[in-house]
Amino acid sequence: TFFIVFPIFFTIIFFATLGLLNGYFEQDEWLGIATVMKSYNLPWWNIFVPGQIHFTPIGHFIYEALYKIFGLQALYFYLVELAVHASVATLVFILTTRLTNNKVIGALTGLLFLLNGRAHQAFTHLAIFHVTDTAMFFILLFFVYLSGLKGKIVTIKQTILLFFIFLAAVCTREEGFIIIPIVIVYILSFGKKFINKKNVIPLSL
Repeated sequence: TFFIVFPIFFTIIFFATLGLLNGYFEQDEWLGIATVMKSYNLPWWNIFVPGQIHFTPIGHFIYEALYKIFGLQALYFYLVELAVHASVATLVFILTTRLTNNKVIGALTGLLFLLNGRAHQAFTHLAIFHVTDTAMFFILLFFVYLSGLKGKIVTIKQTILLFFIFLAAVCTREEGFIIIPIVIVYILSFGKKFINKKNVIPLSL
């Protein structure tokens, strides 16, 4: 499903934001570049030291990788961020379709998320897309995986995988912690089958 919907969503957002391809680095986007350059003179583990505002080791790694690959060619940063946003919207489609059992509602929800102006800065601002939209990707991935579990018992393997997705979300940006209250609401609303003694440890983790 992902590989069918993603190309469609990417094409839509690509043509809807065609002006982005003429964009360039500005304001705190240069701070992101400067932070990456500064990191070359710091020990490798410095990305795990919380900064003054956000804790984003995975986000920093992503930005550093983009800088090493594309340098100061903003065009490619924009293409990557559109791909990330299309991926997030695709996960919105998959999750909504599973929860409602209705592909039409899933498609409409995915499209609304894809094109919603309120999400515009989160995926078009080169200084933050690698942490905001990417954190959202891991948050949604957590619930897409959880919604795909068939049995009533969460296995050790599934628990470990869910934990690492959660950890990835938190290490991308602290918004990942929103998984904790949402998973409680999710289980009470859509996953009552998971409420049993054998799942106490997995759910607690």
